[in-house]
Amino acid sequence: MNIEQGISNVEVLKLRNSLFLVRYSLFISCFVFCVNYSFSQNATIDSLHADLNAATHDTTRAATLVAITEELYIQYPDTIIPLCEAAIKIIDKNLPRANEKEKLSFMQTKAAAINNIGVIFQQHGQIKEALEYYQKSLSIQEEIVDKNGIAISLNNIAYIFNNQGQIKEALEY
Repeated sequence: MNIEQGISNVEVLKLRNSLFLVRYSLFISCFVFCVNYSFSQNATIDSLHADLNAATHDTTRAATLVAITEELYIQYPDTIIPLCEAAIKIIDKNLPRANEKEKLSFMQTKAAAINNIGVIFQQHGQIKEALEYYQKSLSIQEEIVDKNGIAISLNNIAYIFNNQGQIKEALEY
């Protein structure tokens, strides 16, 4: 844009300043959103860590470990498998002497932990391993008749088959 096109230098400067202000405002808005999101996620994780430290029962410890993984899996995927394995270890140690209510809680948490491990394998392109973990999770969920968990596992399995172009297999799930 120049004077020959009917725009004065003053108008060009005004347009540039306006464009700068719009870009700057957009940048600040995005920055504020990201900071707020980060702090809210940190607050959730801090709260879960406090719950974990205050937990007096292993059902709470195992469930809290899995809840932490569900908050961290996007930013820190490498932490998920060790945390889920720690939850599974707690569960397997306590399951033989648990009462019925505790067994149900432990099994729901174990199925969720196994499912979360499957998610990480899927994210890393290890499809065979992801399917194995989703199947293990599905088996536990069917055993305890966890309809929501069954739906999640079936969806995860179907999603993999669909992404592999195996539509017939996806429809089976």
